Amino acid sequence: MIDNSDRIFMMSYRDTAEAIYGVAEDEIEYAESVGKTLVLGVETYSEEGDDVSFMEEGKLYMYGEIEKLRAMLPEGFGVAIHWIKSWYDLKV
Repeated sequence: MIDNSDRIFMMSYRDTAEAIYGVAEDEIEYAESVGKTLVLGVETYSEEGDDVSFMEEGKLYMYGEIEKLRAMLPEGFGVAIHWIKSWYDLKV
């Protein structure tokens, strides 16, 4: 898919910068090697376990992890937050 797209949005749902990067690491390396970019998605609500979303940790923790993640990513790569309603509803 990376070869046939300008940019890929990847649902790399985890609740730490390291884990988000870890589930996308192969795709990050490949995309960078072929001159494409990725946007990694973070989740704000999940019933799939504590490590999938920022639901338990809240907004401030999530923002801190996103900043860490941005520092880990190659230039031009980004982060997207899934589901705006649950993002607004997150505890601080």
